[in-house]
Amino acid sequence: MAPAFRLASVLFVTSLVCGCASTQITWSRADGKPIDPGQLAVDQTACGGEVQMTDLTGDNDEIELLLTRSREVIMAGCMEKRGYMAAR
Repeated sequence: MAPAFRLASVLFVTSLVCGCASTQITWSRADGKPIDPGQLAVDQTACGGEVQMTDLTGDNDEIELLLTRSREVIMAGCMEKRGYMAAR
C-alpha cells in the first residue's frame, strides 16, 4: 500500500471513530422510566463481561481504534437488550 494512501486511510478511520472512543456513554431507559442506579450498575457489569469475552485486542494504534469502536457497539447492543439506549 502506498504511504500516502495508507496515511489517508488511517486519518479517515481515525476521524470516524476517535470521537466515539473518547466519550463516555450516558444511558437512558428506552421506555422513558427513571433509571435505577443499582440495576444500571448490574447491567453495565454484565455487558462489560460480554465485551471482555470477545477478547478484542490489537497490536497497533490503527487496529486499536477499530476495536474500540467494536467494543462500544457490543456494549450498546447488550445494554439495548436490557432496555437502555445510549444518550450521548
